[in-house]
Amino acid sequence: AIEEGVNHMWTVSAFQQHPRTIFVCDEDATLELRVKTVKYFKEMALSYHKLIQENYLLNSVQG
Repeated sequence: AIEEGVNHMWTVSAFQQHPRTIFVCDEDATLELRVKTVKYFKEMALSYHKLIQENYLLNSVQG
C-alpha cells in the first residue's frame, strides 16, 4: 500500500490518492518494508511534528 503504486490486488493502496491519508503502524508492521521507506516516513514525521510545534509556539506568542 505504501511502496508500490495503486493496485487492484491491494485495495488499501487506493488510499495513496487521498491528499490527507495517514498510515499508522507499529515497528513490527514495518519489518517487511524497505529500510529506505521506513527512514523516509520517520524523517517526514519528525519534520511534521517540528512544524506543528513551531506553529503552536508562534500562535501562543501572538495570541
